[in-house]
Amino acid sequence: PHTLVFYMIRSIIRPSFILEQIPDLLDLIATADAVRSHAVEGSSVALLRQEYYAKEPSSHATLLTAKELKKIEGYVGNKESGRMHYMLLVKNLCILHVYYLATSQESCMLAECLNDYFPGCIMGQSIPSKLLFCSGL
Repeated sequence: PHTLVFYMIRSIIRPSFILEQIPDLLDLIATADAVRSHAVEGSSVALLRQEYYAKEPSSHATLLTAKELKKIEGYVGNKESGRMHYMLLVKNLCILHVYYLATSQESCMLAECLNDYFPGCIMGQSIPSKLLFCSGL
């Protein structure tokens, strides 16, 4: 359930950000973005049904209130900016994790990490990424 995903994200970033768990955080954020994307699709369908039943009234259909309609239209209207925020967050978390690994005792994992974040960037290490956030970018 999405509440568990949000709880897990919060546990990584609060009370103090756990840099070692950035790969896990990236996967959780990818899952949260999939939830957001699904909600936007559902909202778009609701708007289409609203438009249809406003023109073709039915005793079996209840129309949205003006307040609900405004909220859903705003949500669907922000679809692109929501996706852009996701991509910027992913990019910045990848950079932060690379900086962290380059300066930590775990620097031996840097090549594997770079390959996961940027597949094909290292000769002989072109292994497909196992992280969820890479799909759909």
